[in-house]
Amino acid sequence: STDGFSWYLITANAPFTVRTEHVLVVQDGGSRMFLYGGHGLNANNGSSVNSLNDAWAMDTSNTWNNRATYR
Repeated sequence: STDGFSWYLITANAPFTVRTEHVLVVQDGGSRMFLYGGHGLNANNGSSVNSLNDAWAMDTSNTWNNRATYR
């Protein structure tokens, strides 16, 4: 998004798990995004199942890359 309101789908199947309570940072007018942590979700009922201690980044290549996994 260049305006913070209008978004479009880039990746239908991201390489990271579905999550909630994460942090997403958008920089450089939407050309870079960073995803941090959160909680994984149970696919059957949507409940939180575990803490995710990882960091992912996407730049103009539109590909998500794992930057770190913390234990």
